[in-house]
Amino acid sequence: MAVLGLFLAVCLQASDDHPHFIEFQLSREKEGHKVSASAKLKNPGPMDLSDLWVCITYFDGERELRASKPQRLAKLAPRESASVVLEARQVEKFSRYEVGIETDTRKFMYAGAAADELPKFQRVDRTPDRPAAAGPTVELRGLSWFDRDPLETRPVAPGDTPFLRFVVRQKGQVQHPTGKIQVTVFDGRKPLRYLNIALEDGCYQRDAAELNGRSALPETTAYDPITGEIWVGLIRVDHAKVALRLDVTLAFEGKGTWEWKEMEKVFTCAPRGPEGR
Repeated sequence: MAVLGLFLAVCLQASDDHPHFIEFQLSREKEGHKVSASAKLKNPGPMDLSDLWVCITYFDGERELRASKPQRLAKLAPRESASVVLEARQVEKFSRYEVGIETDTRKFMYAGAAADELPKFQRVDRTPDRPAAAGPTVELRGLSWFDRDPLETRPVAPGDTPFLRFVVRQKGQVQHPTGKIQVTVFDGRKPLRYLNIALEDGCYQRDAAELNGRSALPETTAYDPITGEIWVGLIRVDHAKVALRLDVTLAFEGKGTWEWKEMEKVFTCAPRGPEGR
């Protein structure tokens, strides 16, 4: 019994070494539909937590709306606390949120709703080992959706605009290549549209944080200087009704070509090199 009790105590201590939220407050600003999450984190464990990256993502049901720019905490010593402010723009309405705290080896996930006092710990995932590749890699980061501006009066198709996000790296460093992206958009098996969009120097001048329901138009390109993500607008669709599926081809000058076929539901992919051709 004594051995069992010791085993349980060790397990409980090991499972409680994740950062704790001891303060958490959400505030809104009408201008830019900005939502700020002011939080204080505490390290309850016996070891330092170093190089923490904290990010909050807002959802309306299962639909991802917007993520904040990641904020870095260089170090969180045992039993010490630190404050962080996570800001996201163009968040018009959300029903819940998720907070991720990532280290070199682990990613702690928390969840909550606007009415909750503190985010609740959900799980811990192991961060996959990602050694820097010698050649260029592309990582797909998923979709971000923008509702059509309700004040829009131009005769355009109704619906929401998804933006595909991806990062290009070489030897661990973010790259800013030029080239093109070709996307075939499907509703299930039904083709909706073929896109052939140039990725030129100008796309790195448009800040993705400034996109909103009026400016986030199909075939718009933008760049997030914090995450290194390139954003590409696809087509207007009804997010609640469409069974979105994508065939994607990326071609960058001097770096190679990447292809993804029949992507659906989860539009993410770990970093990988170009096609062998």
